[in-house]
Formats: sequence, C-alpha cells, structure tokens
Amino acid sequence: MKKSRLLGAVCACVLSFTATPIYATQIGIYWTDTGTGTIGYAGLDGSGQTTLVSGLSQPRGLDVTHDYLYWTDRYDLLIRRANLDGSSVQIVHDTSTPISGNPRDLFVTEDYIYWTNTGVNDRISRVDLDGTNATDLVTNTAATPLSYPNGIHLTDDNIYWSDSGTLAISRSNLDGSGVDTVIGGFPLIQLPTTVRVTEEFIYWATRDLCLTRTGCTAEPGTIQRSNLDGTNIVTLIDNLIFPQDVVITSDYIYWTDQNAGKIQRSNLDGTDATDIITGLTTPVGLSVITAPVPIPASLWLFGSGLLGLVGMARNKPAPHHAA
Repeated sequence: MKKSRLLGAVCACVLSFTATPIYATQIGIYWTDTGTGTIGYAGLDGSGQTTLVSGLSQPRGLDVTHDYLYWTDRYDLLIRRANLDGSSVQIVHDTSTPISGNPRDLFVTEDYIYWTNTGVNDRISRVDLDGTNATDLVTNTAATPLSYPNGIHLTDDNIYWSDSGTLAISRSNLDGSGVDTVIGGFPLIQLPTTVRVTEEFIYWATRDLCLTRTGCTAEPGTIQRSNLDGTNIVTLIDNLIFPQDVVITSDYIYWTDQNAGKIQRSNLDGTDATDIITGLTTPVGLSVITAPVPIPASLWLFGSGLLGLVGMARNKPAPHHAA
C-alpha cells in the first residue's frame, strides 16, 4: 500500500510539472564571426542583435542544441561549448590530439559531436558529448580521398560532407563505411563550402574557384540543390561573393556571406533574396531556431530537472531536432 501511494505521488508530481509546457532555446539566428572572434544572436528578422561569446580566436562551425552552443575554433584547434546565453565557456575536445587537426564544421547529435578536419590530416571525426572516445571515421586514403572537407551534415543513416579540394559532395554510413561520392568534379560543382540535407534534397554553397586557383574563369558564389542521388542540379541563388554556411528551414534558405559581411535569406526556390543582418565582419557558421517545441511528458525523468526540445533549422536526424 505504501508503495502504491508513493507511485501515485510521483505520477502526480510529473503530471503537475508537464501541465505547463517548458520551452528551451530562444528563437532566432546564431552565427560565428571569425573576424571579431565572437558568436552573435539576433531575432529571425535581424533585430535585437547581441554578442553572446567574445574573445575567441577564430570560431567557425556552429551548432545549437536545446542546452548548449557548440563551435569549432580553427586556430586553437578546439571544440568548445557554452550555455545558450554564452556563459560558462568550456573546452569539450582538443582536436590536436592524438593527431593534429584543423576543425571546420561540426554537427551535434544526442550522443556525439561530428566534425570535419582539414590540413595535413584531412578526416571526418567523432567524439562523445563529454569529449571522450574520439575516433576518426573517414580518413584520406586512395579509396576514400579527402582533400579539404568543409561542411558536415547528418541524417538518420548517413554522414554528408563537402570537400573543397576534391570539389565533391560525399557521404558515408554513420560509422564511416561505404563512402560514396554523390556529386563530384568541376564543372558539376565549383568549390563547395557547406552541405545541408533535407528529406528531398541536398543543398550546398559554392565560392569562386578562381579565389584559390589560376587559369580559370571567375564565377560568382552560388547556393545549389540536387536530388538525394545527386541528379537534377539547380542553381537557386547566384551572384554571391563568398557564401559559407547554409540553413534550410520549412520556409526559407538562410546563409552567411563572409566577404559581404551579411546573413541573408530567400524563399526555398531562391526567390526574394534579402539581407537579414548586415555590417558583420566575417560571418561563417550559422544556426537558425525557428520554433521551440514543448517538452513531451514521455521525456521527463524523475529527478532529472528540466529537459527541452527545440525546433532546430540545421535539419537534425530525428528525433534530436526537427526543422
């Protein structure tokens, strides 16, 4: 009888907590600025711009979960995180050990942090959320060539990455096996800086190949899209300068243009491109939060505190984040 009363009390407590929805991450736009060494935030319309983290060396890739900001630092060779308000900055993983790496983009799931490394040791790596058990999933070999992997994106089944050296969009299984080039080689693709994947399409940004090579015809930066099998390549947005990161929401395409100092947005078909935030120094990494979601009762754990789920616009593999 005592056990039944206790169970009933626990259930009542949980029900009373979940009666009022709890929300997490603030709706808005988050970005890294390598020129100022900062992480910024603004509303979806660009208003209320503020600096969350400052004093960084060269923050690049950015991912925002329901509880933390995660980012890579190219010069310090670190993966860091902070609370959503920018407080309590801490090192999660030093990418220089055991093999030196230059971390570019990252993607955070419920269990792991995945990131791209460029430089002498080009590779796709993974580490536990607490920074332990780092492992290389894809390395530069004759069978799996990597030359300058930039952007990274995960779906339920695959890791996708863009490679500015091989001029390719590639993918593998989640354990790094089964590497496959989805789109590869000029002129199919110029110099890809990022990749994002939805249920229907692969999106990527390109910058002018002539910025790093000679003897070629200058082309503007673009945002392009293809089917999941790499067919039907479409240029959605052109005449950009140096687009870096891209985010796809249910209604819009957002992107950073590091040389233009802007965060811009268009419809999903590329029309009505407009400036959302201007006057930045060198915006690179980007995350967009479109709609916080109340915490389901099934996710409450006795004594665990408050958990949150948010509508994230980096197209996370379900069930972690939904766009």
